[in-house]
Amino acid sequence: MRAFRLYSGEFWRGLLWAALLLLVACFVLSNAKAAEAHEVSHGWRQHRHYHHVHHARHHHRAHGHRRWRVKDARKYRAIFEEWDNAPRSNILADARRYLGMGNVTGHAGPWCKWFLNKILRETGHYWQPSGRAIDARLLGPRTYPHPGAIAYTSHHTGFVVAAERGRVLLLSGNHSHRVGIGWYREAGMHFVEPR
Repeated sequence: MRAFRLYSGEFWRGLLWAALLLLVACFVLSNAKAAEAHEVSHGWRQHRHYHHVHHARHHHRAHGHRRWRVKDARKYRAIFEEWDNAPRSNILADARRYLGMGNVTGHAGPWCKWFLNKILRETGHYWQPSGRAIDARLLGPRTYPHPGAIAYTSHHTGFVVAAERGRVLLLSGNHSHRVGIGWYREAGMHFVEPR
């Protein structure tokens, strides 16, 4: 009788613990699989979306410029009308023709400098076959921000349209993956005069 009681008590306690451990293991495993599936799905969406937004997000947040929109043409009409009187108006007039277009350079990867090269070549100014934004420093003598000047940093370059209160309005390629116009902080920028 004693053997039966010991057997029955230990047996049922052991069985109960085994069942509880099995339930915990199943719960943990199912949560891990669900989390992995979500991570893979989310990671794929991030990967797919990354190439579309990374460049734009970098410039919008780190350099404070706005996306070019068609309605901005009305807002900047007064500035556009002054381009004809700018010292390098032929550069701005030529670049303006491409506003809103995608990559018009034929070069893959970052193409702001290639757009700069294209406009300089089309307008008969000195250019050099480099796609690095920082190489814009070689395109002319140093100057101040004014319409038609070239502005550049280590990662972006474009033509100055206007400057005011520590900001510079640039017309550039690869601005949210298009030829666009937007305000940038003047701090950290350098400017050269096209030759």
